[in-house]
Amino acid sequence: MHIDTQGNPERVAVVGGGIAGLAAAYRLKSAGYRVTVLEKEEHVGGRMHTVERDGYLMDVCATHLSDNYTHMKELIDTIGLSLEYRQSSAEVGYMREGTVHRLRLNSTWDFIRTGLLTPAAKLTILRNLGILIRDLRHSGKRARWYDLSGNVKFDTENSQQYARRVLGPEVADHIIDPFMAAQCGIGSEHVSAADLLFAMSKYLGAGLFATGRGIGFLAQSLAGQLDVRHGVQVLEVRESAARDSVELTSRRSGGPAERDLFSACVVAVPSRAASEIVPDLTDPQKEYLASVPSEPHIRAFLGLQHAPQHETATGIMLSRREHPSICLISFEHNKAPGLAPEGKGLLGIYRRLEWNRQYWEASDEEIAKQTALDIESLFPGMCREIDMTYVHRSLPSLSWHPPGTIAQLSKFSESLSPASRVQFAGDYLAVSSTNVSLASGEAAAARVIENLGGLH
Repeated sequence: MHIDTQGNPERVAVVGGGIAGLAAAYRLKSAGYRVTVLEKEEHVGGRMHTVERDGYLMDVCATHLSDNYTHMKELIDTIGLSLEYRQSSAEVGYMREGTVHRLRLNSTWDFIRTGLLTPAAKLTILRNLGILIRDLRHSGKRARWYDLSGNVKFDTENSQQYARRVLGPEVADHIIDPFMAAQCGIGSEHVSAADLLFAMSKYLGAGLFATGRGIGFLAQSLAGQLDVRHGVQVLEVRESAARDSVELTSRRSGGPAERDLFSACVVAVPSRAASEIVPDLTDPQKEYLASVPSEPHIRAFLGLQHAPQHETATGIMLSRREHPSICLISFEHNKAPGLAPEGKGLLGIYRRLEWNRQYWEASDEEIAKQTALDIESLFPGMCREIDMTYVHRSLPSLSWHPPGTIAQLSKFSESLSPASRVQFAGDYLAVSSTNVSLASGEAAAARVIENLGGLH
């Protein structure tokens, strides 16, 4: 155990109880530090949060976990939860002209034989396959889970431009655009090609895994082993002038501001919140954090009296030609047994940014009704017997990097001192992904451990 000058275990604060903060806290506690997690909400997990209603378990933001989530799978094994998780169906659907074409994410053959693309589109892919493999290899080697700055060379165009140039217009419109919309909540023309290549290099060719307890089970399990204090708003995190401690100012709901002293702190909150509570940041650092896009996200759930028997995919992606606002319909009950009552179905609907903005102030009833109508127009008869509806709003939620901003991310990352007693974690350092968040939290914890003297 690490001891301070008074003979007590050294204390480390973690601001934020999302998966980044919880992963950092767990690694720090395992290294012998006395860790306190401060979370303003009454639940942990951030985007890895599951809500229960009438026997349905709803993953309210993040939904699918990739077999390439190596950091997450290692942590699951470390805390003894590997038996709780199972392989999920890797089958996803893409709709084109009203027909759903199902592909297994880990099957090259499915992409070769699919009717989703014309022979001419497949020939374009084959013709440019060398370029794609080269770029994916570069991204896989240079971009880390917790740092996208290695992909700066691809930040000269947006995801749609890259896809059209290398993969052709059919792939760009029917595969890449809905994929990026599901990933970021916005069209591929607004997202840097660096984000696209990162996502493809990390996810391509991998299966999926899930648990019947919902995606929030990992966060809940970590929190059960940690000192997590809910309802705490952190107002300021300031490193001492001597650079040997951190003063943290916080307030519980309705209470006065309180100050406390820690040996170090991991700030694991969204980028804009981080820019507001760490005054030691330089103006360029604050400006960058405040500039990272993060928009409102609405996710509606429909519990169905009977699970659709014909649908085996875990999700169906839709281009704007198929539907102007829906980019992903997640068939949650196909991920793992237990997410819906036996024999029933559970749909989770992802929308594009413009719709989320338009309906942000709408009532839950209005959103649920519109969602049911939209699904019924796509799949007649699917919503005849709705058993439950639930609407979840997240702000901020998914983030992305507009074209031309990866160089700014690189400068920001390079400007952060690895020797500082205040370290940062969050998916804004790469792309919106639970594994990115988790990996960034572990990386921040590793820097703190090194700064405080290593493992004991």
